[in-house]
Amino acid sequence: MDLVDLLTRLAVATALAAALGIEREAAGKAAGLRTYAMVGLGSAVFTVVSMEAFDTADQSRVAAQIVSGIGFLGAGAIFRSGPLIKGLTTAAGLWAAAAVGMAAGTGQLLWAVMATILAMLVLVGFRLLDPVLDLVRPTVRIEARVVPPNAFLEVRARISTIDPEVDLEDVRSEGGAAVLVLEAYHRVSDTILHALEAMEEVSEVRIVD
Repeated sequence: MDLVDLLTRLAVATALAAALGIEREAAGKAAGLRTYAMVGLGSAVFTVVSMEAFDTADQSRVAAQIVSGIGFLGAGAIFRSGPLIKGLTTAAGLWAAAAVGMAAGTGQLLWAVMATILAMLVLVGFRLLDPVLDLVRPTVRIEARVVPPNAFLEVRARISTIDPEVDLEDVRSEGGAAVLVLEAYHRVSDTILHALEAMEEVSEVRIVD
């Protein structure tokens, strides 16, 4: 392999993986542009080394180790807070970035480009389906009046243990109380309402339009 071919493969791997990282960076994720770019570059380098430096060895063994090894890096992007699990999409994105780097490292640049386009479609394009999903999974907005105001964090934490998908839309101060506006899926709205009504800190609960 000549130097131009090597640099082309590594540059394409880095650029395509970085493109995936830009989306994660824009979403405010911990693993962003630089992390994804390094994953793409590293995967490409390992792939090229396995092809060029180990002529007598089974080249697929290095590729297999990349696939399993990236799992450890992805696991570091996943964390759990009570019932809430975050970082799964970022971890899957790192896995995809490694695959893109491996494809570019083998010289299959078209495969790498197509894989990046499909990954971007999943990360960005599928967000366009959110309005459709909202129709399938209708939500209810609930307003809770909390006294004393500084107890709203405890109220929010207890609601999160019941259903981590309940969103806190707004918190405002009103007449010596903290007013929480929560958004919950319709299927669990009754459960959330009853839970709020049972809390001593909550003086009033109502559904808002």
